[in-house]
Amino acid sequence: MFENDIIKEISPAFLGTILALLSTGLIWLLKSSFEKHNREMGALGFYEKIFVQNIRLLADAFENIDSWITSMKAGRSFVVHFEPLRIDNEELQKISNLSLVNQILRGNYMFGRTSSDISMIYSNYRETISKIDSIVDEESKKKNLDIFYGETIVVLTELKKNYEPLEREFIETIALIRVNASIRFHSISGYVSLLMKDIFPKVTKKALEREREILKSNLERISNP
Repeated sequence: MFENDIIKEISPAFLGTILALLSTGLIWLLKSSFEKHNREMGALGFYEKIFVQNIRLLADAFENIDSWITSMKAGRSFVVHFEPLRIDNEELQKISNLSLVNQILRGNYMFGRTSSDISMIYSNYRETISKIDSIVDEESKKKNLDIFYGETIVVLTELKKNYEPLEREFIETIALIRVNASIRFHSISGYVSLLMKDIFPKVTKKALEREREILKSNLERISNP
């Protein structure tokens, strides 16, 4: 009888402890899942932004290459600044889809190699032009320039063939990123994240205008104490 009374006293306390531990574990699991989801969504947005920036920089670079070729065909020297592409693999560890990770790595490799090729060709071009310009004999200088321009045009024309494959790679990668972002959004963690969004107040034109007027008023008081 005495033992039964002890069991009756211990059982509720033990059960309460177990429930508390289970609740803590569940909360930790949900918190970890939510944080992982947010990190992955952030990484997907990060890479989408980088690929969009890189394809724009590449488009500019290939336009400059066209101008470069035109300039050499006319016998003129060419000066330009090629913006380096941004290659980043650090955030890949936050992405769970291995196929997408490989796609981004492949795209980054193609972007990086093309950017490096353009920089190397241009650096060699400027260095060689400088050496040819130091030739005293004008006829010899012109002959060397014509030969070098012709060789460089061939190299750049071949390089231009890379643009379409890069554009296709860009389209494929962005499509995969967006599909994966959509899939991740329509997950339990994605739906939970909706609860974390601001409901009120919203960023509106009226609210922005009100803040602008307040700032203008404050600046006027500072300028005219």
